[in-house]
Amino acid sequence: IRIKDRDVAVHDAKAAADPVVGPALHGPPVKHADDASQIPQILIYIEDHFRDVTLKTLAEAFHFSTAYLSRLIKANTGQNFTSILRVIRLKKACQMLCETNLSIASIAEELGYTSQEHFIRTFKASFLLSPTQYRKQHPSPKTC
Repeated sequence: IRIKDRDVAVHDAKAAADPVVGPALHGPPVKHADDASQIPQILIYIEDHFRDVTLKTLAEAFHFSTAYLSRLIKANTGQNFTSILRVIRLKKACQMLCETNLSIASIAEELGYTSQEHFIRTFKASFLLSPTQYRKQHPSPKTC
C-alpha cells in the first residue's frame, strides 16, 4: 500500500475543491463551495491532531455538524474521515518503526490507538505484515 504524503493529500484536496475539477472527480459538490475550500485546512488539522482527533472534535473546530462534515470530506476527497485518519496514523507508524526503537505498545499509544492489539490488526490489514515484521524488513530510515 502506498500512503500519500501530506503535500499530495493537500494537492488532491485542492483539486477536489476546485469548482470545475471537483464535481468531475467526485460527483456533485456539497452545499457550499466555500465549505469545500476548507478541505486543505481540514486535512492539515487531522494530520496535526491525529492522536486524539475525532469527527466530533473536527466538526466543532470548523463549526460544522458531524454529519455535514462527514459528507463534505467524502465528497471532496473520495475518502471518509476514518480512512484519512488511518492513513495518517499508519504513515506515522512506518516512520516510527524505522526511526525509533520504541516498543509496539508505545508506538500504538503515541499514534492514538486505544490498544496495541487494535493497532497491530490495523497495520497488518494494510501492509500484510505485523509491525514487528515491518521493522525487521526496514531496519533503517533509508529502507522505509
